[in-house]
Amino acid sequence: GARKDAKDANSPEAKNKCKELFGASPPVTDALEKLGADEDLKNEAFPPNGARLPRIKKLLTADSSFDEEPKDWCMRQLIVKDPVNAGTPENVDVAEKLTDAYLAAAGSGLSPEELASLKAKNWSEAEKEAYLDMIGQFDLNLRKGERSLGARKDAKDPNSPEAKKKCGELFVEAAPKITEALKNLSGNSEFAKEAFPENGTRLPRTKSLITADSSFDEEPKNWCMRQLMQKDPKNAGSPPNVDATEKLTEAYKATAALLAPLVEAAVVEAPAEEAAPEVTREMLAPIVAPPPVNPEDEESASVKSWPEAKRKAYLELIALLDGNLHQAEVNLGALETMKPDSPEGLQRSKGLFGAVPNITDALVKLRDNEAFVTEAFPEKGTRLPRIKQLITAECPFDEDPAEWCTRMLMKKDPKNAGSPANVDAVDKLIDAFASTSAWSSSALVMKTWSVGKRKIYDDTLQMFDQNLLIAERCCRSLQAMANVKTIKGRSSTTELFEALSKISIAVDKLNQGIKGSHDFLAAAFAEHSDRLARLQTVLTGKNKFNEEPTGFSVRVLQKDPDAIGITMHTKTVEHLIKSFMAVIGVVGDHNQYHRNKTAVEFKIRTVEESGINVEPNKAALALEASHSRMRRTPSAQGQALFDVNMEVMRTNLPKAEKLVATLQGMTLKERLQTKGMRTGLELMDYLTKLRDAMDHLTTAEHHFLTAAFADKKNTARILDLLTGGSAAGEPPRGGVLKLMAEDEEQFGQRANVLLANSLVKLYEVALSVASDYRA
Repeated sequence: GARKDAKDANSPEAKNKCKELFGASPPVTDALEKLGADEDLKNEAFPPNGARLPRIKKLLTADSSFDEEPKDWCMRQLIVKDPVNAGTPENVDVAEKLTDAYLAAAGSGLSPEELASLKAKNWSEAEKEAYLDMIGQFDLNLRKGERSLGARKDAKDPNSPEAKKKCGELFVEAAPKITEALKNLSGNSEFAKEAFPENGTRLPRTKSLITADSSFDEEPKNWCMRQLMQKDPKNAGSPPNVDATEKLTEAYKATAALLAPLVEAAVVEAPAEEAAPEVTREMLAPIVAPPPVNPEDEESASVKSWPEAKRKAYLELIALLDGNLHQAEVNLGALETMKPDSPEGLQRSKGLFGAVPNITDALVKLRDNEAFVTEAFPEKGTRLPRIKQLITAECPFDEDPAEWCTRMLMKKDPKNAGSPANVDAVDKLIDAFASTSAWSSSALVMKTWSVGKRKIYDDTLQMFDQNLLIAERCCRSLQAMANVKTIKGRSSTTELFEALSKISIAVDKLNQGIKGSHDFLAAAFAEHSDRLARLQTVLTGKNKFNEEPTGFSVRVLQKDPDAIGITMHTKTVEHLIKSFMAVIGVVGDHNQYHRNKTAVEFKIRTVEESGINVEPNKAALALEASHSRMRRTPSAQGQALFDVNMEVMRTNLPKAEKLVATLQGMTLKERLQTKGMRTGLELMDYLTKLRDAMDHLTTAEHHFLTAAFADKKNTARILDLLTGGSAAGEPPRGGVLKLMAEDEEQFGQRANVLLANSLVKLYEVALSVASDYRA
């Protein structure tokens, strides 16, 4: 505190306070380590509501977590702000050791937000305690590994005792414990989602520790465990160390693969589901024979290649589904020839309806994982048709069944089989079947997309999800305000409508789909997704659109002209509501189709069939009225845009190439002079125009897209401009990226780097389009 008040960091008083602070830390570390080593002493010294551990964390990192930049005054911020006096290697080491001792004693270094999230979880106390132990072990050893790797890099002699010690800390102590923590966390999908959120740092830091910025199948370019083993094969590259690194790599890949299908579900946290009950002999009433072995149900090559945790989770769900589906079919078949209210009939009914919730549970969990749903329900698979046959035979769900099925049984025996509990269970199974069938078909369609189209879908969906979160946050903030016309209220309002505008753009892009179909819409807003429900809450609260809004929502805010400020916002909301209603219709028809079909097949209506874009283009109508000879069809408009953007590329690409060549011919000193700086600014201007033109071309209709990039010469010139011809992931031989690497302070400024990265991503889309076209 005294050091914070010092005006001059180099004054004797400020230096003395630094010395006192970092001199007091080692005894605290020593006491923490001794208390933490004895469970009884630790519990006595640090009770759950005690102040000691929170004070130590506040001293170290204030209210921030240890893997983010501290926002408030603390030791870590002092080290950053005063590197000369406070940030000496000795003081950094003192702070690191105190941090390790704190993490070991506290069990975790979670931020207040993470602790609040954990507290809100519907987990038992035992589960929360287990999670804290796992995440504490992970964070502690990841930090230890990072610190040891950094210290080993600074060692001048690889054979010195200090260098060997750091190798031991990294490979023998930290790596196996990180591996163990990763396996434990990934063994529970809820733990994994909580520990490794989409924008979290733990997994990226783990990858950086192992292989830096390189992929696992290429030579590492920067300092990491893999590069250390190459440079010091005698000490770091010993067989045990190689084995420890390989195990850590496998655990990282398995966790990343497990989380990939769960990222979408993690955008909005839902209460944890209870584990599906194990299928026991008591559930089988009466006990039935196991399902017959079907050669088609054997593990596929893709399942065998999955990480063990993911493979085990999938096989458990399949066993739950197949076992209960077989049980239900056997009991339903037996009930067809007997009185349902007889003792044996009641026993069979109990067996049938006892299996239904388990089938529903398995369906829902398989449905919520893209890899699982495509594997469990292939295009010509039998599971979904069997489930529909079990529920309603060949009849649609909205008609009375004409053949023997569960619905007919409930109608025949309303007292027992048709009890409210059984009706509710079957209704839930119907909903799960419809959404799984729709999502399965969407996933199958997604597998047919090209790399370029999948990237467009993923980027657009990410735009939708990110801005939906922003809109929800703004609505919560505005709802809590007494007066939304304050500066803060107007700022939140502006941010809200900016987000809604981007959501509207994302919906329009998703509506474009592939060749005029609604594939993107069906995949993004499948029945199990909560996106539409969340968007409706933002727009109209708990009311329907044809009702007067009562609670807080955009429609309520829309009634206050002063809060909105400009009529453009009104148009944005009106357009978004129309798009929302159209999407509801498209997705509803898609789900209804899968609710009533018998075979597993997929069919998504075209844009023309749905009428989602029936609203006339007023600008086009005005043009048509005043210039009847200049009538423009949508394809003609697309051709005009294509011609304009291709001309931009043809004009600016040679100019950019010429300027890159000019800059490469200059020395670094010459580039920093007036002429060089002016040349660099001019190059950035041409690159911006190229970026905008390519962005328009990569989102154009398919035939325009292929016309722009099917020619290898176009993509080759763009690559040469960016990297000098080096492939993605390789060090640039020349081009814009090499110029940035050579001059990070001026030419490599953040804005320029972002511009170059955008061009690299657009080049990858163009390359994938060219590859798909040639294939």
